[in-house]
Amino acid sequence: MFFALVPVALLGLAGGLYYLPPKFIIQPDTSHASPAESGVADANIVTVPTDDGEKLVAWYADPKDARRPIILYFHGQSGALAHRNEQFNRLIEHGYGLLAIAYRGFNESTGSPSEEGLKYDADGAYAEALRRGFAPSRIVLMGESLGTGVATFLASRREVAAVVLDSPYDNIPAVIDTNFHVPAIVSELVLRDKFHSDAVIDKVKAPVFMSVGKRDGAIPPQHGLRLYNLAHDPKQLIESDCGHITFKEDKTALAKAMAWIDATLAPKP
Repeated sequence: MFFALVPVALLGLAGGLYYLPPKFIIQPDTSHASPAESGVADANIVTVPTDDGEKLVAWYADPKDARRPIILYFHGQSGALAHRNEQFNRLIEHGYGLLAIAYRGFNESTGSPSEEGLKYDADGAYAEALRRGFAPSRIVLMGESLGTGVATFLASRREVAAVVLDSPYDNIPAVIDTNFHVPAIVSELVLRDKFHSDAVIDKVKAPVFMSVGKRDGAIPPQHGLRLYNLAHDPKQLIESDCGHITFKEDKTALAKAMAWIDATLAPKP
């Protein structure tokens, strides 16, 4: 009797996931605040076009000198750019350039978010950096949480100098399995937005830095560790005694990431 009920239960789980709104994975924040209003005085608002016709709001700051890279920043599943003001200020104060896009449907960016759409957004950010004169050797990708999947996908297709992932994951169905005990095979069948970083990390040729929170309840640390094990050398992992978004919770984590970027991009003798 038990085994006869298993398919029925799985169908019920599948049906429940199918009818979940897209916001289950991506939760757009339509609030808007300028960089100045958010305390990021050195950044300006720019518009970034995408190949499928959307217009993204982005915050841009020049690097302090031509030797410094630009950070393409990909935020998480929710919140506005203003919620990352602390990280942005630290990156800018360190001397880096910054281009942080608000995904389609977030802030005042046009469109509706989806995994496919966010990939277009990432390509748009990369093209914008090239238009502004940054060679791939000066482009660093930085993603947080959901945005680590966006950054990983972009790095698997484009030449970049380095990739920094804060609170990364292998794929969304695996995370749902851990957090909600829904078998990953069910999520694989019905979820539209799966963000399989584990399927593309082997195509990333740039050096990779990952930061994992040991007490992360949103993306349990084993998912980041799995992704790290799949990445090519050179790579570096740090584990902080904190929760989700280590660069916000652990003040030393972002400092370590910036030191790693500087060392990775330093001219070789």
